[in-house]
Amino acid sequence: MLVCNRLAAVAHSTTKLDIKRNSEHFIRVYAEIKTQIKMSQSLGHFKPAELITLENYLDTILQFCKNNLEYKS
Repeated sequence: MLVCNRLAAVAHSTTKLDIKRNSEHFIRVYAEIKTQIKMSQSLGHFKPAELITLENYLDTILQFCKNNLEYKS
């Protein structure tokens, strides 16, 4: 749930400062969701192939957020 909240916060940011702050927050929770994905696979809830699209989307969002931190204005 925290990941969804962080993602929504990035999407609804209206200032550059908010975008950067919310991007930092998403980057922090990214590791949490990746850990949960790996745990769910280890426990047999999902096969890696079933989650590859989700992981690719998360990786893309992570890169977007990292780029937000590098943007100078």
